[in-house]
Amino acid sequence: MANQGFYFDNMFRAYPFLDSTSGMNIPEETVLDFNCFILSEVGYVAGTSKVWLYKITREGSYFTFSFACDAPDLSGKLLEFTKTLDDKEVTYIFSSIEENVDLQNIDGGYSSGFDCANSILWEGYIIIGNLSKIASIIEEGESVYDYDKLTQVEPSLIIDNQKNYIQSINIANKIANRVTAPEGCSESSSSSSSSSSFYQEYKSDVVAYQTCISGDVFFSNGYSCDVSISTIENSVNFTPDAFSSDKGKFCGNEPEVRYPSNLVPGIRVGIAHPLIAGSVLYSGGPACPDTLKSINGINGKRLWILAGTGISITENTQSNSLEVSATLSGLAVCSNLDMVYSSASLNG
Repeated sequence: MANQGFYFDNMFRAYPFLDSTSGMNIPEETVLDFNCFILSEVGYVAGTSKVWLYKITREGSYFTFSFACDAPDLSGKLLEFTKTLDDKEVTYIFSSIEENVDLQNIDGGYSSGFDCANSILWEGYIIIGNLSKIASIIEEGESVYDYDKLTQVEPSLIIDNQKNYIQSINIANKIANRVTAPEGCSESSSSSSSSSSFYQEYKSDVVAYQTCISGDVFFSNGYSCDVSISTIENSVNFTPDAFSSDKGKFCGNEPEVRYPSNLVPGIRVGIAHPLIAGSVLYSGGPACPDTLKSINGINGKRLWILAGTGISITENTQSNSLEVSATLSGLAVCSNLDMVYSSASLNG
């Protein structure tokens, strides 16, 4: 905000309004400064749209200053500032929003396509000077209006951030690749799988899981993912890191003794003892890199893997492994939509 001398000078000039002789009859010493910020796409057009002091209401010693904007999606959404006669001169007030106000001479019909219910469309602050003179003009319980947009604020005091402000954060995932049937063949069951049904429902390769996240959003390091902030680039960076991420270090430094011997009887403590056969750990069992935790982000205690057209799956109980092979069986002809797939390979 400006220094004290600037506000003192404003007590004797129309600023922050364009003209003190038109519109509301308010003393120049009443409003000393004003700024507003357009934060969402509301149809505001610089040089065309206007912001003006729409109403002043007095209730006892309380004065409420209401500013309006004729941008289509801001119609009926006023920035309101309340000040009392007992407050000190040259004090600032941040805005609150009064919605669903019926303004005259405002045309609607604009739709930005931005429909997050909790989004902040605009906000601002005001610097109030001396209210004693306006108290002699506006009586208790009285409201004065400017329906003609004549008490207009300086256009330079309107900060347009419609294209420069993050309005919301959405979380989405891209659908995995789908099988496309050859020409002359009907869609196979694999192309009608759950991922394909998602595609049919959303008509997009991306499925949104959470939308319209706004307000004070916090990012934290996660499993195999680190978050960093660059003040130089004004950016938030997400970096995959399976070995040194702060949370869920799946494959960090493994302890030489997996469990203390007092918790698991029979496990010896110390590195002088031989390793358990088939394990790099003195406690035995698979190490972190030997454990399957998820497939394409899907995890759980049980994960069903089914063979499809041209693919076979073979299990090896001795090595506790699954072998997935592209046999290309069944790809020479159109697939049978009524066929129920199993773990066995398909023969033509």
